[in-house]
Amino acid sequence: MASSEQGTPLGSLLGFIGLIAGLGIGANTFGSDNIVGVIICGVVLAAVGAFVGNLIFRLLVIAVSIVVAVISFNVRQEVTIAVLDEVKTNVQAQTAPKIYGTSRTNWEFCNHSNKPKVSIAISYLNNGNWISEGWWVVNRGKCKTLSPSTSNRYFYYYANSGNIEWGGDTSICLHEHKKFRIGDIDCSPPYSLRNFKKVDTKGKRGGGTNLTGG
Repeated sequence: MASSEQGTPLGSLLGFIGLIAGLGIGANTFGSDNIVGVIICGVVLAAVGAFVGNLIFRLLVIAVSIVVAVISFNVRQEVTIAVLDEVKTNVQAQTAPKIYGTSRTNWEFCNHSNKPKVSIAISYLNNGNWISEGWWVVNRGKCKTLSPSTSNRYFYYYANSGNIEWGGDTSICLHEHKKFRIGDIDCSPPYSLRNFKKVDTKGKRGGGTNLTGG
């Protein structure tokens, strides 16, 4: 019956080395005339060398397999964590409730009127207090993004250029002749009331208003 034990490259190498060494040792020990003793010594050392070589080779294979398995496990674990994080992010993005108003709304005002410059003021709710602020100047054909810091869905704006006004029906206090940032004050000179127009952001982070005519 053929043996199920198979040799390895390292076992074959060490077995060959053991055979050569064994023949030499046998010749020195038993004398070169004792052919049987020399051969037996060579065969024994060849078998020992092959056994040791096979054992070392298999231990190396096991060690390499363990290292590869550990590396593969760590890689799979990192990939799994990354995939789960991505899924979690997507689920949160899809299921998160819509919040009207953000901490800062970016709203673009564009001067598409016939006026070379348009001045803009805004009014918005900030931490429970209404703030009015101005002025921003937008040249004809240009746009400027204003970012009222508000958690409210709505804010208001007023714009003018000379005797041309863009507004609505909500009276809000402002300073006509210089930059200002005011809260809820007694609107007396040098401040005055102007009719602002309400903007509904619909909970979006940004949008825009085109100022035309003039």
